[in-house]
Amino acid sequence: RYRERNEPLVLTHLDRALALSARGLATMERRLTTSDWLALDRPTIAEMACFTYPALHREAEIDLAPYPAVRAWMGRVRALPGFMSMPGMDG
Repeated sequence: RYRERNEPLVLTHLDRALALSARGLATMERRLTTSDWLALDRPTIAEMACFTYPALHREAEIDLAPYPAVRAWMGRVRALPGFMSMPGMDG
């Protein structure tokens, strides 16, 4: 969607931003293959701080298929008591 806008400033930085996103998701994936949560053995503020980025993956045209542990973690975060979604979030 962002490429379709054909805005020079966006296009200049889009590939780098997508590469950084993939790197961040890969880091999360590695951690979440050995732990249910990002920082400790229970949910922490790290979940809230990091959840929005993968939750808005469709807006950024990022495929989460290569990140099954991230997708499973997102389900656990959504299942937390008091979780509230926001517009644009997947699911």
